[in-house]
Amino acid sequence: MSKSGYELLFDLLILATLVFFVAKAFTLTGGAGRVPLFVGIPTLVLMAIKTSVALFKHFSASAPDVRFLGKAGSGEAQSKILNEIIWLCIFTVLIIFFGVIFGSVAFLLMYLRLHNKDSWLVSTVVCAAVVFATYFIFQEALKMQLYEGVFPGMISEWLDY
Repeated sequence: MSKSGYELLFDLLILATLVFFVAKAFTLTGGAGRVPLFVGIPTLVLMAIKTSVALFKHFSASAPDVRFLGKAGSGEAQSKILNEIIWLCIFTVLIIFFGVIFGSVAFLLMYLRLHNKDSWLVSTVVCAAVVFATYFIFQEALKMQLYEGVFPGMISEWLDY
């Protein structure tokens, strides 16, 4: 099977797992289901989009699949994996120190501009849409207090004096 075939299979398995866990989170009572929904619903939407794009490319591609044979391809793949792990670590650190809203804004702008090399307009629009959707879905609709982060918490404590 080609690399794209394996990626598509992996995407479909992750999508099925996310559907199961989001459905399971709706069965939890009280506030217990909020965190799985907070993680599961946005991830499910993003994974569905990624899988749809991969399916479209898989069935519309006329060029033959490129297979990873030899050390050159695997080194390139390892470099890409390491790059994504570093971005994930950056996102985690930003969430810890700046909270969900401010950390997400900073991460999305950096990721879209530096990694994807998108334009400022696209980066800003996507960033605003994701942050507003996250805020209104979880803060307003689900009445869930989002994590504020270390620095905003310290600043609000200083201002309370």
